[in-house]
Amino acid sequence: PDGTGQHNYRVENPDFNYKSLRGTALIRWEYSPGSTMFLVWTHDRSDEEEIGDFRFNRDIKILTKLKSDNIILLKLSYWWNP
Repeated sequence: PDGTGQHNYRVENPDFNYKSLRGTALIRWEYSPGSTMFLVWTHDRSDEEEIGDFRFNRDIKILTKLKSDNIILLKLSYWWNP
């Protein structure tokens, strides 16, 4: 707002196409009472184009060809019995 109550927003190109694919997998293993191991895998890929329409087959093909980010985390906890 410009202070007078008027909203003067300008969008240069209102046609765009943003797509993303994200997923997470988790494995939990209790290897002894109170002690646990977690293995987590996270996958992410995304793209933005100035195409203003959505076509499922085209967009899935583009999404599968993109570079992805994969993160693997490992957490171990051990319970010490006093």
